[in-house]
Amino acid sequence: MKSNAANQNQLSLSDLPSSFTSFSSDPKTKSVQEALQKRGRIVVEVQGRSMFPILRNGTHVEVRPVVYDELRPGDLIVFSNGYRLVCHRLIRKRRTLLMLKGDTNLYMDPPVIQSQVLGRVARLISDLDNDWHIHPMDTTKYRRRARSLARFTYPYALYFNLLHWCGSCRWWARGIEMEGDHRGQ
Repeated sequence: MKSNAANQNQLSLSDLPSSFTSFSSDPKTKSVQEALQKRGRIVVEVQGRSMFPILRNGTHVEVRPVVYDELRPGDLIVFSNGYRLVCHRLIRKRRTLLMLKGDTNLYMDPPVIQSQVLGRVARLISDLDNDWHIHPMDTTKYRRRARSLARFTYPYALYFNLLHWCGSCRWWARGIEMEGDHRGQ
């Protein structure tokens, strides 16, 4: 009985859809893999809101190859989901599966296998008012903070989603006139 339950929990590559096992066919993934092999690092620009406020649109990240055994909860991992490159936080690591999630997402990504991982973010490079800032991601202070974010990922995501919702409901804020509101005249 126990062996059947154990077998049901194990996932092999043959059980995964073909899109999960053929990542090297994606041209963008191939070019990133080649650059990482040749140079040992690559800088890419981030788009999207799933990692806000750590990663904002236009932030650049330096990605370096990583050995699977060196991945730790809290690390920012760049992986291919079969369609595009994604940078999300490592929440949990099982034998061959990684559980990743965007900081502001309310849900986890589908499990990621080792062959999908392209690298780990080593540095953030942000341009604030034409003033470049480089933030190393391997300091003790950052790693502690990243582990905390991984532990409290759902309350953190809920907080930011509520802030976003409140921000989109600004009609209640003082001093803002809505279209058709002529009380101030």
